Amino acid sequence: MPQSPQLNTEPFGEILRRREACYRADDRALAAKVLASVKRDLQEQQKYYVFLDDEKKANLQYENTTVENLMNALNEMEQKFNAKNKDQIQEQ
Repeated sequence: MPQSPQLNTEPFGEILRRREACYRADDRALAAKVLASVKRDLQEQQKYYVFLDDEKKANLQYENTTVENLMNALNEMEQKFNAKNKDQIQEQ
């Protein structure tokens, strides 16, 4: 079984805001680094959750749901800014 990741998802809200700020500042390289780092961490948490027994899964259901919501938020943000970037390129 993999080692237990940190299941403290509270800092991710701040990370998502910083990533959005990177996009707004048009620093796509930094935004990509933030995205890769956050996604990797969230995916590690999801992998860990899969290996838990039912009792532990039940105890960590809130954290797992939070991780899923954060992954969805990251994906939505990425789609939003990719679409916005595509529109800007077509306007030029």
